Amino acid sequence: MKYDYYFLSYPDNFPDGIEDPINAASEMYVEVGNIERREIETYSFYVYTIKFIEENFLKRGKGFFVGSSVIIVEKFIKEDIERAIENMLPEIKRLGIYKG
Repeated sequence: MKYDYYFLSYPDNFPDGIEDPINAASEMYVEVGNIERREIETYSFYVYTIKFIEENFLKRGKGFFVGSSVIIVEKFIKEDIERAIENMLPEIKRLGIYKG
């Protein structure tokens, strides 16, 4: 299955716009289908690093993290994110939030 993806927080400068790839997060849209013919479906995911969850959820007194359509990576880098996308593609309709 062919796919493309982009980040809402870093629309034009991923991965160069990431100051700290260990502590980062963004909403991400994944487009699947026939990209060339614009026969695509778009799904939303939230990508977080482990450190971002620790710093922004766990250490701020909440003590927990709950989320749907979440991808957690050690580093906010292209290789890790693409590997996560490719592994969840067969289940994208169940795991992602359909956007159209």
